[in-house]
Amino acid sequence: MSKIKLSIIIPGYDEEKIIINTITSVEKTLFSLKKAFEILIVDDGSKDATPNLLQELVKSKKHPNLRFVSYKDGPSRRENLAKSFKLLKGEY
Repeated sequence: MSKIKLSIIIPGYDEEKIIINTITSVEKTLFSLKKAFEILIVDDGSKDATPNLLQELVKSKKHPNLRFVSYKDGPSRRENLAKSFKLLKGEY
């Protein structure tokens, strides 16, 4: 894909049961737009297997537009999301 046009940021906390379906659904919609995109999942100190699952998904390269960042001891969800917006590469 060319230069990233769309950036999607998804907050996550203890999402291990639904995160794969969420990613798949969002990807399906974004692929239909035929624009280069990225998805950034912001894990905010999940106590379940969400961070491990996301790490494995990124490593597998089955979702090449997926990235994630995990904050274990961040000040707040709002502040962690605000920090994460600076990591986005998309035009929109």
